[in-house]
Amino acid sequence: MRRGRKKDPREYIEMRIGQLLEDRRKENNSLNRQWLWRIISELKYVEAMMNKNYETPQPASFDRLQTKKSEKAAWLEERLKEMKKGPQD
Repeated sequence: MRRGRKKDPREYIEMRIGQLLEDRRKENNSLNRQWLWRIISELKYVEAMMNKNYETPQPASFDRLQTKKSEKAAWLEERLKEMKKGPQD
């Protein structure tokens, strides 16, 4: 940053998100793309909190975790129903 220039964290976060999105687009390694996406989602969450936008969803990693839990619960319910029916003749 230049001397005497007013520092705005929102501008920095927006700029950094843009840089990370470009890096992610160029990246060939799947694990690196996932890591960059996680960083981007966390920065977007911070940006939302700075803007007092509390209706913003949790970071993407939290959403995926919740989805996995609900999928596992649905699968378990189906198996329990099958077990209650008993063997089919």
